Amino acid sequence: MIKKISMKINEKVTKSYPFILRRLFKYLSPFIRLFEIKPIRKYASKQPEFPIVFIIGAPRSGSTILYQLITNFFDVNYINNLIHLSRENLFFGFWLNRLVFKNKKHDNFQSNYGNTKKFGLNAPSEGGQIWYKWFSKDKIYFEKGSLSDKKIIQIRKLFYAIINKQQKPLIIKNLMTSQRLLPFSKIFPSAKFIFIKRLPEYNAQSIYKARKKLSPHEWWSVKPKNYQDLLNFSLAEQSVKQVYYIEKQIMEDINLFPKKNIKIVNYEDLVSDYKNIFSELISFIGCEFKEEILATNLDSGNNLKIDKEKFEQIKNNCNRFDWKNYKILK
Repeated sequence: MIKKISMKINEKVTKSYPFILRRLFKYLSPFIRLFEIKPIRKYASKQPEFPIVFIIGAPRSGSTILYQLITNFFDVNYINNLIHLSRENLFFGFWLNRLVFKNKKHDNFQSNYGNTKKFGLNAPSEGGQIWYKWFSKDKIYFEKGSLSDKKIIQIRKLFYAIINKQQKPLIIKNLMTSQRLLPFSKIFPSAKFIFIKRLPEYNAQSIYKARKKLSPHEWWSVKPKNYQDLLNFSLAEQSVKQVYYIEKQIMEDINLFPKKNIKIVNYEDLVSDYKNIFSELISFIGCEFKEEILATNLDSGNNLKIDKEKFEQIKNNCNRFDWKNYKILK
């Protein structure tokens, strides 16, 4: 009985203290801003020596586990749940995070469809709400001229200051980036991108399962810019086309960045040959390992997880598309 009561108390504390911190950071934000102004101006005055690296791809492609592995074993910076709680004052958030966690590994490889809130303050966050300061929630796809010069300068200065202060590459995983590549080409012309892809039939199967569980009647996760045209199709067809049109958009817009700044990772290769993939990523990002990775115990999840007939429907829909040149075959 005492053990059960203790577990209940711990559960309530775990749920409540992020809420308390969030309120504290939000209401103190104007005062924290006064602390940030001078160092941001100082550290934003020069081009960073270390890159900002975005992980992009379709939902359920393996992006979260890739993000978790990189941020745990590579000596890089990332937005964790503590930093996301102080999202109005990102520079302060990174400073506080370094004070609290130093360079400790987060050792978290769990998520609830990408959400890691319940897995601790040091767990990697997608940081989605950070970007709403500059990018409208209501807009799906952002053209090159979508942001004012003022906003572009604000974003650039803030992230340049963070990178220059921390002196490490900054890894960001937020899949909405796939719909913001055009303005990002102006904000961060030297940005690097890790584009993770998964076998489309299994990627679509995973989206289909998530939709059935979380949102069977409404669109779920990243919307391609033509998503309204897809709403009249079956859930299985929508799942396939969600992957296809997101990846197609990435392949079109990524051309605005230097080819050497793009790294495509196949999720299946990450599972079967992680040592080689990590070696390539270390070189691509330009960082060091925190420690040797002995094993990842990754499971591709590429097996039948839904009704066989429904999976065949997904496969047949996948076969209608060219997944290399992104053309409709039939």
